[in-house]
Amino acid sequence: MKKPLSIITATAILAGCSQSTAVKFTLTGRDPAFTDGKYMYIITYAGGPETIIDSARIDNSSFAMKGSWPYPVSAFLYMGRGADGEQISASDFILETGEIRVEKRNEDEFILTGTPQNEFRNELPQKVAGLRQKGLSPLRTAEACDSLFRTVVLENRNALALSLLENELLTNRPGRELLPLLDSFPAAFQKHPALLGLRKTIAGMRADVGTSYADITGQTPEGDTVSLAATVRKPGNRYVLLDFGALWCGPCRAEFPNLAALYEKYHSRGFDIFGVSYDA
Repeated sequence: MKKPLSIITATAILAGCSQSTAVKFTLTGRDPAFTDGKYMYIITYAGGPETIIDSARIDNSSFAMKGSWPYPVSAFLYMGRGADGEQISASDFILETGEIRVEKRNEDEFILTGTPQNEFRNELPQKVAGLRQKGLSPLRTAEACDSLFRTVVLENRNALALSLLENELLTNRPGRELLPLLDSFPAAFQKHPALLGLRKTIAGMRADVGTSYADITGQTPEGDTVSLAATVRKPGNRYVLLDFGALWCGPCRAEFPNLAALYEKYHSRGFDIFGVSYDA
């Protein structure tokens, strides 16, 4: 077992937090996909830079770690580091006190089980799927999912809730909407690196729902200069879709016909598209 050099720093970050947040864990796993001689790593990105929490050598297709960490935190499992490193599929989990096990859900997916937050986390996709299968309108379904999300965060306010908030910020929720939820966490969690990282990200967001957009200027394939601001202010434009992509990106190219169809259908109603390509 390799002890991480950053543990002293991590302890200092949470000086003054409740000692009850300290984590003592074991983490075990066995599967033919685990390569003998490689190392399995627990890695977290909470608060910014990558931090290796612990590691163990894989022997007989299995590994075991036993250690501690100053606070519960969202983490990932990687087999190997550097160029040959591979994230174990669906291996994002909550490092918390208890016996955590790697289990294979199906042929291509591993999950981590055995502790309260991880068991609850594994149930959430089924809860969301159940809401989507009720036959409600898209709006009512979205409202039900939002209610579930807020209930989970407000009734838990732990490392799992912070992980859900981070995912919401990365996907579909404005930062300013999450700030009251962050404020609701107890005092001990206000110094948690993940919570501090979320506040820093929100404070530094240049684009968010309800804020003015940042202008983008570039050249067309013909060499003409175009800007997002000019497109937004173009007479008759009411809606502008900002699309980022690249010609080397297969999924991006697959969307071109859909974008063209949207433009053809709605341009007369004030719809326009501003595309940014990363082919330079």
